[in-house]
Amino acid sequence: MLNKVQQAFLTLLRSGLWDSSIDDLSIFPLDKEEWKNLYSISMAQTVEGIVYEGMLKLPPAFLPHKIFQLRWTVRVDQIERQNKLMAEILVQIDDIFKEEDIPFTLLKGLSLASLYEKPLLRSSGDIDLYFDSIKDFKRANALIRSKNIQVNTGALNSSIYLWKSCEVEHHTKMMDILNPFKQRYIKKLINAEKGFYRKLKIQEKTINGISWTLAHIQTNSHILKHYLGFGIGLRQFCDVARLYKKSISEIDKLKLQAHYKKLGILDWMYMVNNLLIQYLGLSKNFLPFENHPEQDAKWLLNDVLVAGNFGFHDTRYVQHSDNLKENRQRNNALERVVPHLLNAKKYAPAEAFWFPIFKTRDRLIGHKE
Repeated sequence: MLNKVQQAFLTLLRSGLWDSSIDDLSIFPLDKEEWKNLYSISMAQTVEGIVYEGMLKLPPAFLPHKIFQLRWTVRVDQIERQNKLMAEILVQIDDIFKEEDIPFTLLKGLSLASLYEKPLLRSSGDIDLYFDSIKDFKRANALIRSKNIQVNTGALNSSIYLWKSCEVEHHTKMMDILNPFKQRYIKKLINAEKGFYRKLKIQEKTINGISWTLAHIQTNSHILKHYLGFGIGLRQFCDVARLYKKSISEIDKLKLQAHYKKLGILDWMYMVNNLLIQYLGLSKNFLPFENHPEQDAKWLLNDVLVAGNFGFHDTRYVQHSDNLKENRQRNNALERVVPHLLNAKKYAPAEAFWFPIFKTRDRLIGHKE
């Protein structure tokens, strides 16, 4: 059973996500401590900008104290400024890569933000660039190093560096599907979709983006990968909900279902979709699936609410709840990851099997998470 604050949080999140009126005013008003807790949940799930939009739709009598509103407004202004900076940085990187004829495709982040009614309110973490060839990937890394920027190695052979104050990642792997027996299928799928890549407008610049079909699979496989680890937050589920709405007329439902089935994660997708319908207010009209089974997604929602964004806000395994440094190190890996693997085994058995194998390999090699 969700408590009052969690219900209020989801109510405001749905309102901000769909730019709609408040669907349940019965749980308002909230007292000062309840608003403080609601704000903390919003921060932990990195959806504070979206929830803020929902809060503004409350009747004046139900709004929090003006000082609290001001604090939240300042935070939203920071999110907007960071998103504008990330867009500027992406354009700068695009310019230097185009000078050297190094093609790339934008993944996640800014490409998903464009699906929102107010893109600047989506909290973005980093910039993810995909390179179709190892040659271009290596050339891009060398070009960044030539700017006296340190390039580190990340998980799954990605590269990570800081451009000004923004983290940028280079990838040669588009999909977070770990099952090695599915890689040939994924490669064929990516090649088949190249003719359907989208053109994204970022500060009046045209940036390559993946096709709608690939965006569906990439976004959802990314959620699964992080759930199998320390956890995932609601921001990523909001991305999927917005993706569904924006692309519903562009997707072949039967083909998409067939792809998920072939990849071994169709049952997982059914559970994700049920969470979107039951708690994030997604209309069934936007489901890119046929014959979708209904299942209770409360267990998945509870896991997401507890872990927070990428597991950084799970306070069950820190000695002090305000010890963010300790929490960001995400200690107690066995205690935190094993329950997720066991939960997911029923819905994506192969991914649950291969996840610990690849993570162990990365740790032995010394790759960063």
